[in-house]
Amino acid sequence: MTAAASRRQLHTEIQRLRLAAGLTQSEVARAQEWSPSKVHRIEKGQVSVSRPDLLALLAYFGVTDPATIEHLLELA
Repeated sequence: MTAAASRRQLHTEIQRLRLAAGLTQSEVARAQEWSPSKVHRIEKGQVSVSRPDLLALLAYFGVTDPATIEHLLELA
């Protein structure tokens, strides 16, 4: 898988997890103390997501499966 394809898959998965958690971009931004535009840019793949930011998002979304977390970290 190319780096670009990995990034697309990661950003798509971040958005899917947020929606599955029933959260809006604004709610995520408030909880993470980020701007709403940061969440939007991450989900659209306009910026990369750092490992600490990704781990914070996954924890907030309630993702606890180690294999899922590891897979997403590898994509990042």
